[in-house]
Amino acid sequence: MTAVFAKTLKGKDEIDSHAGGLSSVLRRVLIFIDGQRSVKELERLPKIGDLQDVLNTLLRGGYIMPVNELLASDNTITRNSTPLARPLPSSNTMFRPLPSEIDLETLQMARNFMCNTLNAFVGSFGASGLISRIQTAKTHQDLRDLFEEWHSAVIATRAGRKDEKNLRLKLLEII
Repeated sequence: MTAVFAKTLKGKDEIDSHAGGLSSVLRRVLIFIDGQRSVKELERLPKIGDLQDVLNTLLRGGYIMPVNELLASDNTITRNSTPLARPLPSSNTMFRPLPSEIDLETLQMARNFMCNTLNAFVGSFGASGLISRIQTAKTHQDLRDLFEEWHSAVIATRAGRKDEKNLRLKLLEII
């Protein structure tokens, strides 16, 4: 199955609060559902058992939904939105002007900052795809193209939401 699922607001709240009383297997799968991993990738997780049953339970409970349904729902967090924090300014006013030539030092600083914050707030496995794309970004514009996805991943965590403004401003100084 090549379907891709993402957490609903209820699913994100469950990760933060444990309020739904999910079993460890359900919770572990929910943690790894990120709107990018396909069911095939989730099948590689160890000690899951019947993944289809787990996904059906999470779907029925309102913790996840298929990505293609995300865009039509008000009850979700998509990769390109930030409903748990104030909306981001438009991208053409948010960033400083691009340098005339690539500044390798600030480019590496921005890569390091983005990867370190993802590791700290989301976890290396939870954000491995995004971290990989950040590490291979060759220009400032490449990193800017990943900014909203980075921001959404960070604010999907309770600690990230608390420090959202500070983290965003620090990154914007160098990106």
